[in-house]
Amino acid sequence: MIILMDRKENQIGRLSIKDINTATQTEELNGLTKFYFTIYLDAVDKMKGVEYVAHRELRDRHNVAVYKIINSKPTAQGYDYECIHIAHDELLSYGYVRESRMTETTAADALGEALKGSRWKVGKADETELKPCYFYDNSRIECISKILETWDVELQYRINIAGNKITGRYVDIVRQRGEDTGRRYVYGSNALEVVKEESQAGLYTAVIPRGKGEEKEDTGGFGRRINIKEVTWSKAKGNPLDKPKDQEYLEIPEMTDKFGYPDGSARFKVVVYSDVEKPEDLIQKAYADLVANSRPLVEFKSQIRETDPLNLGDTVGIIRRDLNIFYKTRVFKVTRDIKAGVTTAVELGDNITKTQADFNKSIRKNITESMEDTRNELGNSIAEAVKELQSMITDTMFDDNANWYFLELGNKWGYPPGFYTLNKPIDQNPTKGVYIGGGKMGISNSTDINGKLKWTTWATGDGIVADAITTGNLNASLLKSGTIDANLIRAGMLKGGNVNWNLNTGEFNIGSDLTYKNGVLDLNGALIVKEINAQSNRIDGSNLTLNGNTKVMGDFSVSGSALFGTINASSINVTNLNADNLSRGTVERPYDYGKMKNDYYDYDLKGNSVAFNGNSSYITIKDTGGRGQVDINGTVAARGTNYDYELNRGGLHGRYGSMIGQSEVATQLKGPGMESPSITIDTSGIVRIGRLFVNGKEITG
Repeated sequence: MIILMDRKENQIGRLSIKDINTATQTEELNGLTKFYFTIYLDAVDKMKGVEYVAHRELRDRHNVAVYKIINSKPTAQGYDYECIHIAHDELLSYGYVRESRMTETTAADALGEALKGSRWKVGKADETELKPCYFYDNSRIECISKILETWDVELQYRINIAGNKITGRYVDIVRQRGEDTGRRYVYGSNALEVVKEESQAGLYTAVIPRGKGEEKEDTGGFGRRINIKEVTWSKAKGNPLDKPKDQEYLEIPEMTDKFGYPDGSARFKVVVYSDVEKPEDLIQKAYADLVANSRPLVEFKSQIRETDPLNLGDTVGIIRRDLNIFYKTRVFKVTRDIKAGVTTAVELGDNITKTQADFNKSIRKNITESMEDTRNELGNSIAEAVKELQSMITDTMFDDNANWYFLELGNKWGYPPGFYTLNKPIDQNPTKGVYIGGGKMGISNSTDINGKLKWTTWATGDGIVADAITTGNLNASLLKSGTIDANLIRAGMLKGGNVNWNLNTGEFNIGSDLTYKNGVLDLNGALIVKEINAQSNRIDGSNLTLNGNTKVMGDFSVSGSALFGTINASSINVTNLNADNLSRGTVERPYDYGKMKNDYYDYDLKGNSVAFNGNSSYITIKDTGGRGQVDINGTVAARGTNYDYELNRGGLHGRYGSMIGQSEVATQLKGPGMESPSITIDTSGIVRIGRLFVNGKEITG
């Protein structure tokens, strides 16, 4: 029934139905999955060394749900246990994502990056559009939260067990869980229990829809968002509302009469649908949302004991006869009796007590859309966009509750001493708060898996520490940064000293007197760069001067040739020069006595056909109609072990004398024991012999 595991996730036992008093699973849409069970006293010994438990999934018997026990306490009958799904436990703190920057990716690929290095893998995945997504020092749960915000998708977790071991952990990513069941529930009937109702929170009776920005052919960007001005609706023609041409909004007059302002004005809201490209589709989607949000929010609970129960994410219809409207809503929480094997209750309608992740998602989405619309449609600067955002947040002040507390040390809630203002009473699990005490101020806008406030923004005398800062003007004498991501800088001008970066046009301008004293950079002149594109490794600009040492890592190409165009320089020093053709004025080596060998330099001239220093190598001088000629200004020497010859202007000289020449004494034969000269042959052919010895005897006469 319930599988018991130790700290290493090894199966060490089971709890049977007789051991279990109650066993209940709760699962929320894109939220927590928890498991509560109570055992009898007779089974307490079976829980020794148990840290994880598991059971078969009711919604899919091929898979199991595995939980980590986070709390236990004794009762009169036995022991109560509270558990959390291991997906939430592991992905919260099992490693983290150091940095991953994806400019165009799908939700499935982004999820793969978030899970890389963990024990979880991407399972089933629906296709999604390409969008940018960035992770930087985030837990895997935080990465998944960003994925949910970016693509508006939903998750479910699956675990496979074979034998006694977990063999697979999978995260499925789908457009929408559940199905449209076609069921209808009447508000006020016994089938629905009203859990919570809010009369005015988030209500609007008229909507101004905006779709995808119109693409600009000249820049490739997007301009003003599409609207519904050109669409005409008429009840007489079967449309649900009347909307004349040139009207940019939809209104439900009956809802304005009930919930509008005292002077009869409608409650307006601008809603952006970034994925809608046609006005006809835009008005249909806006109408469906208007119907759902033009009446008080209601959270329902229904007790279910049916053979075909509702599942998480299923869509049902709600009939409000009191308001004369019908709208569709979804199941956002399911409670299952694991012992009995049935679904016992579902919660549907408006999730008023929505998770903090959903709240943060809507806030960040509104921030992004507000700033983009202000820039695209009004052409305003970032500062004006921030003012618009400030005004929007200010308007929500009247919708928030403020609960004030001054807590002493050792208070019963376990809060540090200080002054608090919370969005809910302290005993009702607040999700937002401000703390002041001990010379610092903390701000929280989220909770951890145990419902405790996470203080992510701090202000102290040393500075402000925050996950995100949205500002109009940032004035700083020194800006230190690891990475400045231009994709996250929407518009405007980045300025500082002699640096101007126009983020709208992309022009990057560095003043003429900029220097970088501690490095190599020294720009002596104006630099204007039109484009810095990291993806194509391209810097496009004019008047670019590199004054100093430049190091090229890899190939260096010059337009005009496969490798180089023309290089003009007074001096080029290279180790090896490979050239098909060498056109030269003078080939010269500087004179250096210290590097000479036997009064001459040791040179090698090598090529494919001719080697001056090789054996059996030849120098051929072609006669092109005149006379081939070699001019030698000096001496050509040929030296070896058994020969020694020199050719100079005086003639050809051998080891022991001159052999041939044009002087009066052309050749002399000399050797050890010979007097000089012994035999002389002059240019007329006369041989003169001084003293001649044969076999030791002198021959005279």
